[in-house]
Amino acid sequence: MKPMTARPSLSLRRVRAYTLSALSLLLAASSPVTLGSALAQSAPVSPTVPAPAPPAAAPGAPVVKPKPVAKAAVPRAPAAPKAPAGPKPLGAPPKSPVLGKAEVYQRAAPATVFLIAKDGNRFNSALGVVVKPNGVVVSDSRLVSGVEKGQVYAFLYDPSFAGDEDPLIFLRANQAKALPVQVVRMDAPNHLLLLQLPEPPVKQPYKSLDLFDMRSATTVGVDVIGLRTHGRQTLAMMTGTIMSVRPGAIETEPALTLEHTGGPLLSSSGRLLGIVTFADKAVDTAGVARPVELINSLLIGMAGSAVSTPASSNPEPAAESRNSVEAVRIALGNALAQKFDKRPALILHSEFVHSMALRGRIPIKDFDSVEFVNGIVSSLTKDSPTKAKAVAELFPMLITDKKGRAFRREGTKYLMVPTSEFGVVAIDDATGMLFASDNKRQLNYYDAEGKSWRPTHLSPVSQVAVSGGKVFAILDDGRLIKATVDGKDSLQLWPKLIKGGSLTASQGVLYLFDGDKIYRYRNDAWDSKGKPVAFAMQQLVVKGDAYYGLDLNGRVFSSVAQRYIDRDANIFKLWPIGRDLMVITKDNLRFYYSVEDDQWRPWTQW
Repeated sequence: MKPMTARPSLSLRRVRAYTLSALSLLLAASSPVTLGSALAQSAPVSPTVPAPAPPAAAPGAPVVKPKPVAKAAVPRAPAAPKAPAGPKPLGAPPKSPVLGKAEVYQRAAPATVFLIAKDGNRFNSALGVVVKPNGVVVSDSRLVSGVEKGQVYAFLYDPSFAGDEDPLIFLRANQAKALPVQVVRMDAPNHLLLLQLPEPPVKQPYKSLDLFDMRSATTVGVDVIGLRTHGRQTLAMMTGTIMSVRPGAIETEPALTLEHTGGPLLSSSGRLLGIVTFADKAVDTAGVARPVELINSLLIGMAGSAVSTPASSNPEPAAESRNSVEAVRIALGNALAQKFDKRPALILHSEFVHSMALRGRIPIKDFDSVEFVNGIVSSLTKDSPTKAKAVAELFPMLITDKKGRAFRREGTKYLMVPTSEFGVVAIDDATGMLFASDNKRQLNYYDAEGKSWRPTHLSPVSQVAVSGGKVFAILDDGRLIKATVDGKDSLQLWPKLIKGGSLTASQGVLYLFDGDKIYRYRNDAWDSKGKPVAFAMQQLVVKGDAYYGLDLNGRVFSSVAQRYIDRDANIFKLWPIGRDLMVITKDNLRFYYSVEDDQWRPWTQW
């Protein structure tokens, strides 16, 4: 039988445990904490064999209570960052009664802004919707298409602004009221743009439309209200019905038009249902409203990408444009818009833009009178030497009136070409030499040194094109002739007689438009051994070897790309601008095609 040993009392065991714990803390406090020790402390502890018990104190020894030792402060590893909370779902809208149309308009109009994006003298305009009281605005991304490096300006709703003025002129006249806007984020697939107005004054937040979960209100057959422009600075209202709802898109009947660009689509209770957007080149396709869920995703950064701020975003002064050429072009557009309906004004203005791009070496025909042209030129150049210089250098060198008389530009005035008649005129695109038919249908050329008109002995002519010192003419009997500028060394180019054909030439290359077929003559030979290079065309515009053709269905073919660059089938007329192209659609909208970018952009300015 083993002898019994004395065991420490329960209280003594507690004291010893407390003492050992205190000693371990002191040791920890006196040793530096390294990255390795911190990792070791935070690592899982492996099970260990318990240490042997300390020797027992003699029985009857006094129990000494240790003084309490303050715990040393041990550095703690930084807490792991919390996972970001997901976006809060949009709340349901508070119950509200159906409002009258006038009440919906009065609620939404103050939260709608007019936006102008300007880069030099290029610009776009659209509506925008304020969705936060601090000035967060959502619009259509086509606002900045082609002017990405420019500045965006906003005009708060003001009924006194109602009008239809050229946006650049309107901006210059009202610069003091324009708010500079920062482009923040773009959602290209959905054509949405996020912008920020300047910080509002204290206790004067911007009027805004709240974002709520409106999916229950966005159903087919529901009546809706939209805001649009009616004239560039006039805010108007439309009413309609939701025709279809697709993921990310709401369509209405009647269809949303370009005047709705960036504007709000509203419920009958005045709640925001979506923002109207279009593709960059939308002419034959109706717009769609992007629902509130997409707008919210853009706001919280779940959609789109940040847009870098331009290097210089200082507002330009309200002074007259430094670019006198653009100032002339814009002023001419406004003058024509006041005298003609929209389509004839756009066509005539486009003819001037085309001619100015070639320094006046494209004649413009069939004016009502030379007095009309001289009157417009006088109004454009009045009290402005820089504009007068632009007109003298770039306006068409020759024009004709409806009686067939030709007029040559001298400085900023057009003077009649002596004995001119029948309206046959041409300008050599390489040398600038002028040609005009006289009252005997003989073709004459202008001798700039002798300041007189001299005969070419080509007669009688019905069509003429001149390029690179070569004269191409269709005579009244249908023969196609090539000759030098004085009419000598003539050669018949086409074996058959041409009835009703037309000619155009550029950089020494001739194009014959016969019926709906196109033939090309270059390097003293016909392409494809005299076979057509294009069929079924109603218009052709050229730049050397390259051409754009407008087919009978209203589509545009590019010989450079060797494909149709537009298949909307709604183009009305074409003009080449260098290598690029300007068009007018059947619904009187202008677009610009860039060869370098292979992209269409709206041409909204004059």
